[in-house]
Amino acid sequence: EKDRKIAAWDSLQNYKKIADTKLPEAAGGVRTIYPQRPGRNDGNIYVGTTRNNILEGSLQRRFTQVVFGHGRQLWGLAAHPEDEVFATAGHDKHIALWRKNKLIWTIQTGYECVSLAFHPFGTALAAGSTEGHLLVINCENGSVMLTLRVCGSPLNCVAFNQGNLHMYVCM
Repeated sequence: EKDRKIAAWDSLQNYKKIADTKLPEAAGGVRTIYPQRPGRNDGNIYVGTTRNNILEGSLQRRFTQVVFGHGRQLWGLAAHPEDEVFATAGHDKHIALWRKNKLIWTIQTGYECVSLAFHPFGTALAAGSTEGHLLVINCENGSVMLTLRVCGSPLNCVAFNQGNLHMYVCM
């Protein structure tokens, strides 16, 4: 689980080792493996990880993420003001943007985030961390535009005023 390795052996050749690979650290350790097409011998598998991700691939090619899941408690949730988009953040130091049930992007912030708010125009996302940092993120590509240390306490609530476009932070 902790080494993130997957190996295959041929049971018809006295369990001769065929191949092995290592998942990227961000994916987490291997929790479960299942063949993509049971009964076929193509080597394509699904991998469920300890960080709540589902990957697909094989030992001969790279694994790609099919489903992203936050690896720790989810605390921040914000809905886009006009679109069917929402954002999530949590103690796993990730912020994700979703359209319905499809992941648009995810970023690793370096901070456990507990609050989120969309700018009224939907172009930016504000995130408050447990360490008192405020992050402003570009909604189009997930790039962090600003990181500001506000205080030493958690920023449990961030919000925008629709009328004058001021941002509010609760400590």
